[in-house]
Amino acid sequence: MTPDVWWYFPLAAVVGYAAALLNTIAGGGSALTLAWLYEADLSLLEANATNRTLVMVQTSVALIALSRGGHVPWRALRWWAAPALAGAGLGAWLALTLGQRSMAIAAALLFWGLAAYLVLGREVARPPSRQPDAALPMPTVAAWLAVAGACVVGGYLQVGVGVFLVVALHRVAGWPLREANALKVVLVALYTLPILGWFRYEHLLRIDVVWALVVGSVVGAWTGARLILRLPERMLRAVLLVVLIAAGLRFLLTGLSSTG
Repeated sequence: MTPDVWWYFPLAAVVGYAAALLNTIAGGGSALTLAWLYEADLSLLEANATNRTLVMVQTSVALIALSRGGHVPWRALRWWAAPALAGAGLGAWLALTLGQRSMAIAAALLFWGLAAYLVLGREVARPPSRQPDAALPMPTVAAWLAVAGACVVGGYLQVGVGVFLVVALHRVAGWPLREANALKVVLVALYTLPILGWFRYEHLLRIDVVWALVVGSVVGAWTGARLILRLPERMLRAVLLVVLIAAGLRFLLTGLSSTG
């Protein structure tokens, strides 16, 4: 499949919308767009870099929505910006250093890990609608390391970083789910912007094939919050589960057959 066929961009817009919707309802939408970009004749490194454009768009839309409600924990950045940027920077360096074979195998393992989480894991990414406010705890060394480790995944491949960050902030740092989810969005936006600049400098961004995905992502992210109460989450999770298993197998075969 190449962007030269007439139906590529309309279908890409649908994929972008579906990915943003999945991120809103269940998480893991970045796996869908990464797999789509890879099938569009991009190298895995190019697909990984270009996928960050969609992540930046979706997190920006989410930040606007959170800011309107006064739910963005900006002050918390003084505690968490350094480990997030350090971890993501290390992950991006690994992405540029280790080669396509390692990245393909890592993608397969992450995809299957997310699939297992969807089947077996407890719900941590969606906070309850009514949760009492609580004093946000100061970070510990273990919490810093957990957030930095989650952001290494974000800098390296991005897929699944939302789940890892929420677990780090909620389980290790002790933040309430609502605040952990909001801070997750802030941290992903914080490290994604400089990584995009880095990958742009390395000539890895393919804006020519991503704009339709961006359009779909904006619409999906904007309408996802309204549809979240109507669409059956179980159905969306089932679709995502199939995508994760199939894409994981695809990337594993790529990694095993690659010499780079």
